[in-house]
Amino acid sequence: MKTNRIKAALPLLLALCLVLVLSACSAADIPLNGGGSSGTVTELTTDTISAGGTYTLSGSYSGMITVDAGSSDVTLILNGATITNESGPAIFIKSAGNMTIQLAGGTVNTLSDGSSYSLSADGSNLDARIFSKADLEIEGSGMLIVNGNCKHGIVSKDDLVINGGTIEITAKKTAMEGKDYVEINGGTVKISAGTDGISTSNSEDAGKGNIVVNGGTVEIISGDDAVHAEADFTVKGGTITISKSHEGIEAVNVLVSGGTVSVTAEDDGINATSEGSIVITDGTVYVDSAGDGIDSNGFIEISGGTLLINGPASSANSAIDHDGTFTVTGGTILAIGAPGMVDGIDTAKNQAVISAYISGNARDKITVTDASGNELVSITAERDYGHMYISSASIQTGGTYTVNINGSAAASITVGSSITNYN
Repeated sequence: MKTNRIKAALPLLLALCLVLVLSACSAADIPLNGGGSSGTVTELTTDTISAGGTYTLSGSYSGMITVDAGSSDVTLILNGATITNESGPAIFIKSAGNMTIQLAGGTVNTLSDGSSYSLSADGSNLDARIFSKADLEIEGSGMLIVNGNCKHGIVSKDDLVINGGTIEITAKKTAMEGKDYVEINGGTVKISAGTDGISTSNSEDAGKGNIVVNGGTVEIISGDDAVHAEADFTVKGGTITISKSHEGIEAVNVLVSGGTVSVTAEDDGINATSEGSIVITDGTVYVDSAGDGIDSNGFIEISGGTLLINGPASSANSAIDHDGTFTVTGGTILAIGAPGMVDGIDTAKNQAVISAYISGNARDKITVTDASGNELVSITAERDYGHMYISSASIQTGGTYTVNINGSAAASITVGSSITNYN
């Protein structure tokens, strides 16, 4: 009987080497649909994993790897695995406790699907290369290439956490979604998405729908929102580069307290919805947008960091747009844009803010200097402009500052109060 089972499993074993390595704390064998054998290393003879443990996948396989382990923890180590499923996900996590995908160092792993299919399970459309109904973490130092030819790249119906690895996702629709939460702590994530780049979708439960970037490198090209959070989007570290998007970042509240964020958008660069807020306490934010540079349906607060905005040429938009208050208590700001819809500054403390109507053309090099000729901040214009916001810790009441365009003085501004208008 045992010999017959092994013979029956040979075709699948030749297609994909799936090795189960029992965790060190486990003393018992793990039966896999009745296909287990004794020992600490067991050859897996099915494409459904129904028990907790650590599994190493390598080689090529056509079909779907399913994890259905109840509340048990499962780790899949991708060690040079190529999985293609023309009619559904490459990896489907139906149930698990803590689900981890580990990318083995020095390996390239590829997951691909067909261009058209329809598959569902337990009320969910299985429309991503990795589709998880459990919390999912991805870690390691290897590479994962995800080709979402039908719809999405990686989807978790709970939380999605990226701790490491190099992950390249191409998706016809959304590249990466965690319904409740997305967190990026390290690694490199490169995204090309037909719709949203990174998103959450839970808008109903309090405390859910957030996206947090603590570290790593994120590069996004998207057809719609590069980042879309139903609640908060927080950047504490790392580097985020959005080189193409309709709207760059959309969330209820946007908080940047570290790292570097660079946004290129056809419409708004950063948009805080639902009477939310944009708060910058540290880090560097650069926005190049044809619509509003930063747009808050609530308030804007800047207390540190650097904010550079290449805003719109159209007077239907502005570099900084807010429905609530605009407060500056620190940081460095140079935001240029059209003069038609300029919003006022409500509060400036610790340093002054200049709102100046100064015009120029695309490709102008704009530099702000103090009375001694020291450069305080600079930017190169991407479009024609007619207004700019200027602020830094060096700009104080009573001082005189020069706006230089292409090396020549365009305006000399004496700051008479903490909020100074210049025409």
